[in-house]
Amino acid sequence: METGRRWCQVLSILESDHGAALAAKVARELVVFARRNGDSAPLSPFLSRRDHLNPTVHRAQDLIMQDLRETHSLQDLARAVRLSPRGLSSAFVAATGTTPARYLRELRLAENLLRQTNQPIENIAAECGFHDDRNFRRVFTSQHGISPSAFRLSTAA
Repeated sequence: METGRRWCQVLSILESDHGAALAAKVARELVVFARRNGDSAPLSPFLSRRDHLNPTVHRAQDLIMQDLRETHSLQDLARAVRLSPRGLSSAFVAATGTTPARYLRELRLAENLLRQTNQPIENIAAECGFHDDRNFRRVFTSQHGISPSAFRLSTAA
């Protein structure tokens, strides 16, 4: 995940120097998607919902990604990006198609940890901010139609 943050920083510098359109174009060129059938969603939640050009929403998304265990209330995020809670919520939904709370939940699903580590699912759930691994399993299965264990087996190379 550290590499992802570094790329976000590089893209942020590129955006401030050359504009959001160029930064978005470079970001699309840098992304290498894993092979998947046409019906499945992108495997990484860290790449989804980032293809918009709203810099304020990008800042809010960056804040959320910095610590998935943090609560990230709408009021705190709005204060950090200098918008009203209603203004941030409206901008976030317009740019990403989802609310900040749902975006945080998507990130917490932790597909990367499931694919890249052998940690027990209980540890992954806790690391991603879930207080109960049963809740993590329920949310993950609801989002993806497959259990975390089955997902891990299906992505093993």
